[in-house]
Amino acid sequence: MASASGVRAVPARTTTNDETIGCRLDFGPKLAGDKRQYNFQLNKNARNTSVKKLAQKNSHKVWSEAEIQQKSEPTDSESKTIVEGFFDKLESNMKT
Repeated sequence: MASASGVRAVPARTTTNDETIGCRLDFGPKLAGDKRQYNFQLNKNARNTSVKKLAQKNSHKVWSEAEIQQKSEPTDSESKTIVEGFFDKLESNMKT
């Protein structure tokens, strides 16, 4: 992946996405062994008032981070394992 740290990875930056989804994954640093870190952050214009209040305090706060092994052309089974592991890490690394 060629994107620099701090650039939004997903979802696409649109007013609708920022309001309805209320959070995003930004690219983090590239790590050894073809791994990439991603940072979970909240959007300050989220429709959910609790999320919005937290994000307005600091919209750049990293609430969680997880790394993912980048692999060209993984099988369906490998993709499923990689994605499930990634979201498990995001959940277990959640900060308050």
